[in-house]
Amino acid sequence: MKKTLLSVLAGLTVVGSAIAAPTPEDRKALCQLLMEKGTHVWVEKTQACIPSNPCGNNVSEDIRKAYCLSDLGEYFRFREEKDLRDFVVRYLVKSGLGLDASDSDQGKYANTYHDVWYVLTDDGGYFTFEYVGTPDAPLVNRKPVCLVFGRETSDGAGCKGVTSQQECNDMSDYWNLLNHDQATKPVYDEKTKLCSF
Repeated sequence: MKKTLLSVLAGLTVVGSAIAAPTPEDRKALCQLLMEKGTHVWVEKTQACIPSNPCGNNVSEDIRKAYCLSDLGEYFRFREEKDLRDFVVRYLVKSGLGLDASDSDQGKYANTYHDVWYVLTDDGGYFTFEYVGTPDAPLVNRKPVCLVFGRETSDGAGCKGVTSQQECNDMSDYWNLLNHDQATKPVYDEKTKLCSF
């Protein structure tokens, strides 16, 4: 009886070890098949295989939150591609995710992949955002400015959590640079820490 019980336990141990959770190397190898189809990417930082467009409609909310910089249904609008690349560089410098201010190789960080803009960070991270080039339309999305300054987007036309009038002025200057206009004047509310521009 004891021998039978021991052999059953030994068998379960072998089976248990045979169906252990896949290693990151296993997941990466499986991901390679999806990458060849162009539907997924391997993110080294998180050791995850994710859809190449984590901003897509059929992506889980967890994936979207982790890898999609745009909010659902929200597009980053830039007048020109150079403005978009400038935003990526500023964002990466500010957040410490890659490069320094003197790095001119912007193409290393921001490119398109199946019509989605993606950014590779120096720490092996990956994120995407949806981009609409609108050379003639007015810009309405202030989120890129808020992200570059490490602030939240307000419900109105500006950013929350701004600490000073000078920071608000700097935000407005960057907005005017993206907008290709110098007409916007900042309004800072010290009480609510809201900067409108």
